[in-house]
Parts: sequence; C-alpha cells; structure tokens
Amino acid sequence: MCFSSTQSLFSYARNKHTSSLPSSSSSSPAILDVVVTTMASPVPSTAAHTEAMADMSRTRAELEVAAPPASDREVEKTIISLLRFKATLDSLNFPVTRDFTATLLPEHFQPLCQHLDHDLQPSDALDKIRLSYDATTHLLTVSMGGPGVVHDATNRGIADLIKQELGLVRNLGGTTGRFASQIYDIGSALIEVENLLFRHPDTQFRYIPAKYPGVVLEISYSQAWKGVEERARKFILDSRGQIAVILNIDFPDQSDTNKPDSNKATLSIWRAHFSHETGENGDFLGVQTQVNQEEFRSSTGHAINSDKAFSLSLHDFAPRHFCDGVEDVSLSFSYKQLAAVLDIAEKFEMSTKQHESSEQNTSNQLERSQPPPIGRPNAREVARMRQEKLDARDKDYEPEEDV
Repeated sequence: MCFSSTQSLFSYARNKHTSSLPSSSSSSPAILDVVVTTMASPVPSTAAHTEAMADMSRTRAELEVAAPPASDREVEKTIISLLRFKATLDSLNFPVTRDFTATLLPEHFQPLCQHLDHDLQPSDALDKIRLSYDATTHLLTVSMGGPGVVHDATNRGIADLIKQELGLVRNLGGTTGRFASQIYDIGSALIEVENLLFRHPDTQFRYIPAKYPGVVLEISYSQAWKGVEERARKFILDSRGQIAVILNIDFPDQSDTNKPDSNKATLSIWRAHFSHETGENGDFLGVQTQVNQEEFRSSTGHAINSDKAFSLSLHDFAPRHFCDGVEDVSLSFSYKQLAAVLDIAEKFEMSTKQHESSEQNTSNQLERSQPPPIGRPNAREVARMRQEKLDARDKDYEPEEDV
C-alpha cells in the first residue's frame, strides 16, 4: 500500500459524529503489538549541542498534552504502543510487515484521530501513516513507512494504464465519452463505507456523482494474504456492490525471509456479482473471484503468462443506475503490460539505492566538526514522554516496561 499523510483521515474523523458508529460494552481493547528498540548514542557536549537540547526541550513542551481522562486511557495506551511499533520499524533494516493492529471500541476511534491530529502532527514521530478501521470487528490497522519505490511506482504505473484506456473512451464522444470524462483517479482519499469501514486504498477511480469509487487498486507487500482477501470482499459487500471491482497486485514472497530475492508478482480481481432472486429482497449480492493470484512475473523477475489479459468494463466505474444509455465499453490490459510496469518500478528502486549508497560513502568520508543535528523527538522519545505523562496522572495504571 502507498502511504500518505494522516491529516485527511484525522481531520475528517475529528468532525464526524461517532453516535452513528455501533457501540460495545466489552472490556478495554487489547494492544496486539509489542516494540523493541535501541537507545540513541550519546552526543558530545558542545555549545551547538546545548542550544539544540534547548530547542528539543521547547519541542517537548509543545508536544506534551493534558492527561487523558480515565475513559480515554485506552486511546492513549494505543497511541503509545503505536509509537513503539514505529520505533521498532525505524530500527530494522529488513523489510517487515508494517501494519500495526489493535482492537479499539468504536467510541474510541474519534478520540484516537483527534489525538493523532493535534498531538503528533508537529513531530516526525508518525510522519507517514495510514489508518483503516472496521467498526463491526473493532479492528484498527495502521500502515506506516511503506515498502518503497517499487510499491509506489507499480501503483502509479497501473493507474496510468487505466487512465490511458479511459482517455480513449472519452475520445469517442457522445453519451459514452461524456460518461468516461467524469471518471477520475482520486488516489488514496479516505473511503468511509456506511460508518462501518474507514480505509485509504492505494488508488481509486470514482465517477463524480457516485458515493463510492467503482474500481479500487490495492498493492499488497509483506501482508498476510487472508487479510488482503477479506478486506477486498468487505469493501464490495459493505458498499452494497457500489465498489464493483478490487484489483490487487501482490508480492507474495516479500514477507518470506527464505526468499529475500524473489521477484514474483501476482494479479487478483474480485468483482461484485448480483444474482436475481425471487421475493421482496430482489437481487442478491455476492463477491466473485475473477482472478486468483495468477502470476504475471516469476520469482526470477521474468514476465510469464504474457499471452493472458484481463478486462474492466466501463460500467464497473459507477453504480448501475448511472449507466443507463452508456455503452459498456471493454478496457483490456495484458499481463505483459503489468510485468513491464514492475520492470520500470524496479529500475527506479535500483537508481534510488545507488544514489543513497553514493551519498552514504561521501558522508562517511567527511569529518564532522559538530555533533549531528538534533531534530524533533523520534517515535520512541514521544512514546516515553506520553507514558510518563500518563503515569503521572494515573496512579492506578501499571506502566508497560520498555525493553
């Protein structure tokens, strides 16, 4: 998944009324992730260092927030665990699963977004994260960091292929061309499905008058496949089929430490399927797996199944009641095109690594007359400050020990 600023979701949730979310009387949410990090190296004492420390003290004062009430304690614990998880990711070199998960009651979702918006936006502790929340299962998922250039370039490359095909349809003119001219790629904007599901996809194509995007693209990298599939189905079902198609590009071996050099990539497609049923309820909505993890690139990085193709229909991009009188034009894409997009993405990644390596070598050769600059507190530092604040205001709370 690509990763964007938290601002859009936090600002949105801050203004939402949580009374529409289902509530629960269950016990406090359990945090599912534990973090291990290392302490920072000491910095020599110099005039510049003293001034920098003073700046950091002022920054700390800015970041400190009033202690949360007892009802908000679980929200604060979630934030602290999230910060510690982020600190662990920052300390690891091997690409690991970058999803923080926790259970969170629906009434705590808005306060969580408010804290993240107001308290952490001035810092670099959580610079690029993305939230999704399922109010029916109480599952909060926070994706952070991002797998890098390959993920982002693949996402944009496939989105460009779809936009090119839509451009050809626009050129047809008439009712069909005008219809296609109102379909736009709106990126990873927040999708809220019936006050139950909040999620940022990687890319989405939305017909302007529609409530939801018709086609959603997801890039899964180092993620459990079961979760990817469940999210796709839930998107379609909870939107009552208005989200008609989920495209997925998966890198299945990226989370396997035994296959660090594998370049395998697969395509999956889930589609809303309406079957006509007799009775007062009318059509029955299901989810059809049109393509299931079909490889278009091998583990050695070579294009395979190049003779295969998949298609989207113009009617996929909008609910059925908007499609009357519009020709259902087919948009076709080959597996060979998908493999070519990945090849370009990996060239960008290789170039980026070469530049980073060159800059690192140059940096190592320079003599430092001053200690390294001290910026705003990192994730671990902010977690420590918030834990201290919580402990000081809540004597009955047993603080979690840093490892």
